Amino acid sequence: MRRAGLRLLLVAITLVMAEVVFRAALWSDYDEQVTKQIDGPLLELVPGKPWFIEARKNAAWEQVLQANGAEVRIVHRTDAGGWRVQPAVETTPSTKRVLCLGDAYWFGMAVADGDTFPCRLQQALRAHSVDVVALNRAVPGYNTSQQWERLQQLFAADQPDVVVLGYVVNDAEPVSSFPLPPDVMYRHCRSWLWDACVPFANQIARLLVTDRPLCERRILNFEADLNKSFAYASPGWRETRAALQAMHAFLTARNVPLVVLILPAFTEPFDASYGFYLLHERVTEWCRELGLAARDLLPLFFGEDHRELWVPGNSHPGPVAHRRMAEAAAIELLPLLQ
Repeated sequence: MRRAGLRLLLVAITLVMAEVVFRAALWSDYDEQVTKQIDGPLLELVPGKPWFIEARKNAAWEQVLQANGAEVRIVHRTDAGGWRVQPAVETTPSTKRVLCLGDAYWFGMAVADGDTFPCRLQQALRAHSVDVVALNRAVPGYNTSQQWERLQQLFAADQPDVVVLGYVVNDAEPVSSFPLPPDVMYRHCRSWLWDACVPFANQIARLLVTDRPLCERRILNFEADLNKSFAYASPGWRETRAALQAMHAFLTARNVPLVVLILPAFTEPFDASYGFYLLHERVTEWCRELGLAARDLLPLFFGEDHRELWVPGNSHPGPVAHRRMAEAAAIELLPLLQ
């Protein structure tokens, strides 16, 4: 019995040491990736938290697009805070403030400064005689977890009366354009080493026991099929839903409404072949469970040619799509701002 106990103790110590060595190796590899990472023309790494990217301050980045055989040049400009430049409007102490959180869609990738969703939302609300300013706090590439962290940083300074979150099809995905630290990637895993071994264990199981995988990985990993991120209890599902819930609790405690706008993928046909119905269903379901105000904007465009609504040579929504989404959102926000 004592020998068996000593053997078990030795195995346990070996496994713990293997876990420690594996984690140290992951951190070493991560540090090397960050050192080699080159900031982009528009985005840069945040010191001390490089995966929490932000737009460069006082920057201008030109994007050249092809439209009907001609070149179209779009300049994306940021202000001293690193936010997309917006046409100035007069404000007073009583001006309502709408905080717009999102990614490249809300930032306005490939559209002019005055054509972004926040600008168009501000115009639509002012057309209804609402004294309001819409703050564009979107950052290209952000997911829901980053938007939740950004909200906590911005709230005290921006003092919003309403927060609008633009939810897109890849918001349950981890950061893909910049290195993600191991403690973020593996935060749903009790053992990092075991999770890394799951594919090998499943391969052996397929050969010896069953065609089905015996274990599922819990690591936050980029999914080629975005719908897999919305399967019940998947890592992406847990991550994005927890971020939505945290936003809702944070804002409810401060008596600030949160409105979630579920945005269609403009790369997809707006018909029965649309590939992301599951996303729209799941996010609508979560919002209903949390008591959140939500509006699915896919029906707004259903039956139309998506190619008429995106930017030519680019997958993002064009000026017409931004305007129409903003006009629909304004109707949702009016009761909250009047």
